[in-house]
Amino acid sequence: MSGQTSIEYIQHHLTYLTAGEGFWTFNLDTFFFSVLCGFLFLAIFRKVAKKATAKKLWEKQGYRFYSKEEIQGELSIPSAFAYYKQFL
Repeated sequence: MSGQTSIEYIQHHLTYLTAGEGFWTFNLDTFFFSVLCGFLFLAIFRKVAKKATAKKLWEKQGYRFYSKEEIQGELSIPSAFAYYKQFL
């Protein structure tokens, strides 16, 4: 181990890549990986957001888009009562 004890070897390799000293110490490796993770998140989020549409989201949830005529036809009062008249 080139003249180092195991404690010295571990302490040497468990230090941060830093710039500055004291209160203004800046951990460069932490900064690098934080920026890398941020860009990775933004890239994935952008890719998913570009593919997403309201129609795709509704279809995945099992919903269907209805036209105005379909809604008016289904929600008319006579058609609603016609269904229940068969049970009276």
